[in-house]
Amino acid sequence: MPLLTNEAITWIRRILPHPLPKAVAVAIGILWFGVGALIQIPIQMILGKGMLPFVSFFPMLLFAGLLGGGTGGLTCLFVTVLWTDFVILPPQMNLALANPQDGFKLALFVLSGGLVAYTGALLREVILRLDRAKADIQRWADSRDQTARELEHRIKNLFGLVLGIAHRTARDWPAQDALHIFEQRVLALAAAQSLLAAQRWAEARLSEVVKAALAPFEESCPDQIIFRIGADASIHEQSAVSLALALHELATNAMKYGALSTRSGRVMLSLAQNGSRLELRWTEQDGPPCSTPSQTGFGTELIQLAFAQLPEAEVAMDYAPKGLACVMTYRLEATGAPPSRSPPSQSKAEAPGRAHLQAE
Repeated sequence: MPLLTNEAITWIRRILPHPLPKAVAVAIGILWFGVGALIQIPIQMILGKGMLPFVSFFPMLLFAGLLGGGTGGLTCLFVTVLWTDFVILPPQMNLALANPQDGFKLALFVLSGGLVAYTGALLREVILRLDRAKADIQRWADSRDQTARELEHRIKNLFGLVLGIAHRTARDWPAQDALHIFEQRVLALAAAQSLLAAQRWAEARLSEVVKAALAPFEESCPDQIIFRIGADASIHEQSAVSLALALHELATNAMKYGALSTRSGRVMLSLAQNGSRLELRWTEQDGPPCSTPSQTGFGTELIQLAFAQLPEAEVAMDYAPKGLACVMTYRLEATGAPPSRSPPSQSKAEAPGRAHLQAE
């Protein structure tokens, strides 16, 4: 059976004063000296003056070091030496020593008593460190369990998202194009995941999400995508992933049917703050004429999903003949405030050629 079980360490830790002010340590040393002195009185009465003058003080020095640390142990030792020399060893009431043997006894006690007090202080430190190590291990175990739960949740969400992308791609695209489109969408998802992993899965900066999502298209269409970053903010992890996929869809459609399908076309992407609201604007220029689609596309649905988790989010899609314009705005919150999560609602009043979505 171990000498110090977890229960014993916990119990001893509770009675150890920590942190330990100097005044408290000195008081503890004097207190244990007093206990030793009280025990010494009957010993002297039974055995005679000067007999076994230090025997009752050794355990007191151990307790003084254990409870009062080095300061408590040294205080107890110092007061014990003075009291023994002045009261017990002859001549009484005098610090002078009657013979060299008493001086040797006193010196031997100082050495051995100091070792005992040091042992008590060392034991105190060992117990405190064991208690801290136990608390650290418990925190590590709790963190490990939390990380495992978060990882399981993320993996489920990720596989669900990939499965949804696969189903939607197979439904919307012919078989000869579906594999390539699916691959590009998964690569966009991987880029967003890499960005979040670099941020330790905390909130991502909106500007970084935008640039990471459009980086492959900048290589294919140099100088055709123009960024204007006038403001920035953090967005929630799930919104970052959805927004990255949404921008990928907008850029893909622009390359196939919109401004990026011609060398003269341009895409202007700007971030600006208007009062308490942040605005992300996607504008296509100098491309083929734009027309309203017959049904809601995958990119539009992803934009709704991305901004539905942000406070007072609004998304406006304008399919003007001169080019698609998508304006996404939401209310900025104080740092650390959790994002609002209310589902988007389709606006009943829509202008011709304009789809308007709002999340209250």
